[in-house]
Amino acid sequence: MLVQRQFLQETAEAYRFSHDKIRESIYHQLPPDRRVAYHQALADVIAKRQPTAVDHIAYHYRQGKQWPKALQFTLQAAERARALSAVAAALDDYALALQILDNSAPLPPLQADETRAQILIARQKFLRMNGQIEQQQKELADLRQLAQRLPDPLWQADAALREADFLSEVKAEHDAAVALAEQALAIAQENRLPRREAEAWQTISCCRYTQGRYQENAVALRRAVALWESLPHTNAELMSAYLQLIYNERMCGRPQEGLALVNKLLALAESDGNLLGQGSAYSARGSFYDDQGDHLASIEAYAQARAIFQRIGARINEARALANIGYGYWRLHRYGEAIALTEESLAIF
Repeated sequence: MLVQRQFLQETAEAYRFSHDKIRESIYHQLPPDRRVAYHQALADVIAKRQPTAVDHIAYHYRQGKQWPKALQFTLQAAERARALSAVAAALDDYALALQILDNSAPLPPLQADETRAQILIARQKFLRMNGQIEQQQKELADLRQLAQRLPDPLWQADAALREADFLSEVKAEHDAAVALAEQALAIAQENRLPRREAEAWQTISCCRYTQGRYQENAVALRRAVALWESLPHTNAELMSAYLQLIYNERMCGRPQEGLALVNKLLALAESDGNLLGQGSAYSARGSFYDDQGDHLASIEAYAQARAIFQRIGARINEARALANIGYGYWRLHRYGEAIALTEESLAIF
């Protein structure tokens, strides 16, 4: 009857509503408890038949008020978005997970606090990339308070490292950032946390590089790379360390060595499906071409980086790429294009 009246359309696998308005009308006429029950049933079916469809599973568990499962699959969706460097999607999914923790108490208190700390740490990089600096600073304060009441020293190391990153990357307070990184380093060494030790050395290296203290930068960076290479499953961390090495080679005037590292970074990022790493590699390539006076090649490399950053929603990175493209056009005396691109980048900043 519903098919004959064109409310439903029959497909090879199922029936579907012929129009979204019909679906919405019927949905809102259902009693609330029945809607919840349908969402629970749909989530269970999708989880069995399409276990990789974590976004859909998470949505239906949220609508079905199955909060432990809703949190589980929402976090899976967030982690998948993070792995793909899908900035906006990752932030949205992590925000939904925080809402579940805040409003629905799906976990015991200690596990809930650890999960919250995990989410706040994961959001830091993406908040900065999305330009949400005030929110980033607020969540850093929340993380700092949370880490102090958690028994595992790992969280204290993580909180210190994230705050050090913020002070270095956003506030340009490099000595303060180094002091926090050294606190994290001491915690890591005392408690045998080699990953945090590597992170601390890398943060120190980044700060010293920015300050022009290249000898200290090189020593710290070599220690970080040695630790990362000794640990399993560290592709993302290695890519970050390689990127720092690339710019170290640039400052030391070794373009061939730097470009060889760029190719190594790009290959690793492509094999890992890491779009952020790929964009960073193209940006680094553009900087070397610019140093060599090959501005057309530099523009092309930065344009490839910009396309990737735009695709994943990395707004600040996109703005930097646009500014560098504009600089390349300026060096080629194509001033109209240079001004337009610079204005576009400033609109993002």
